[in-house]
Amino acid sequence: MRSFILFCSLLLLSCANENSKDLHAEKPAVPGANKKPENKKPDEEPLVADTGQTWFKVSVTKNDTSFAKFEGTWPVLQTTEGFATLAFTASKGALVVSNGVTFYMYGWPITGRAPIVYKAVKGQEINMIMVPVKDSAYGLAISADTGFVQMTKNDGKVISGFFEAHATDQNKDVYLFKGQFLNVKPR
Repeated sequence: MRSFILFCSLLLLSCANENSKDLHAEKPAVPGANKKPENKKPDEEPLVADTGQTWFKVSVTKNDTSFAKFEGTWPVLQTTEGFATLAFTASKGALVVSNGVTFYMYGWPITGRAPIVYKAVKGQEINMIMVPVKDSAYGLAISADTGFVQMTKNDGKVISGFFEAHATDQNKDVYLFKGQFLNVKPR
C-alpha cells in the first residue's frame, strides 16, 4: 500500500511540474510563433499523390452529415465526337445496385477547370448526376446545381483531376460532393 501511495504522489508531482513549466515558459517574441497548426476538417482530405494507378474516390454529405463514401479502381470514361461520360460507382458489378456519380462533359477534351451546371448545353460545361440507393433500389437522381471539375492531367491517353459540386433536392436537402480520380483511360 505504501508503494502505491508513493507512486501516486510521484505521478501527481510530475503532472504538477509539467503544468508549472508551461505557466512559466517564455512567451514567443513573434505573436503566433508557437501556435499549433490548425487541424483540417475531416472532410477536407488532401489530394492523393499520382502513382500511375487508375483510381477514384467520392465523398457525399447530406445536410453536413456523411451520406456516401466509395472508392475503387473501376472508373468508366466513354468518349465520342466531342462528348464524354465519366462514371464512378460504389460497386464494380454491372448488375449490382450501388451509389453512383456520373459526369456528362460537353466540348471534350476538357482541360483546366470546367464549371458544373444544372443543365449543360455548351462546350466546357459539365452536368453531374448522382443516383443514390434507397431501400435496396435506385432512388431519385440528384443533379448538381453548381461546382467544378479540375483536370490536372489530360494527355489524350488518361485523365486525372478532382471535383466539388453542390445540390439541393426537392426536399430542400443540401448535398456536397467531393472526389478525385487518377489515370482514367477512355474506352
